[in-house]
Amino acid sequence: MGQLTMNLSRREDRSRGSHKAKRRHLKFADAGDVAAEVRLLRKGYQRAGNWSLEQICWHLNKALSYSMQPVESTAARVGLIRRLQLRIILATKRIPLRVRAPQRIMPSDETDASAIDEFLLTLQVLQAYDGQFAPHRLFGPISRDQFFRFHMIHCGHHLGYLIPARN
Repeated sequence: MGQLTMNLSRREDRSRGSHKAKRRHLKFADAGDVAAEVRLLRKGYQRAGNWSLEQICWHLNKALSYSMQPVESTAARVGLIRRLQLRIILATKRIPLRVRAPQRIMPSDETDASAIDEFLLTLQVLQAYDGQFAPHRLFGPISRDQFFRFHMIHCGHHLGYLIPARN
């Protein structure tokens, strides 16, 4: 398993005048690291964002599953700006805030615990996956290495909004 690094900090929630935990900046080396984090969070967590562990797992599962179902690309040519955005994401290992996901991979409020198990299974599939990835909706066709790194960053982005409970 690879290294997992994180930064923890606090911010003031000005709307309530209280302190709220700030999201962590997680960096995963591989799917095994992601699975270990999900198992830890399953034991308990505090939210620093809007989604529950179940909702995050559902969302990440859909994103990974769509990526591993390559289709003929009908995407338009990707311009210089999008290619630069991907390079920045891969270099900084962070996804900019306020990127809107397509509606088809937005979780409902009723997402249940089965989403966690499904995501853990998909991570196992990803770890062994040697097929081609579908073109990314924003960045078009990208290399296998870039896609894998992007997914690890995507997982870190969302799971960073959950702070493990102190037991």
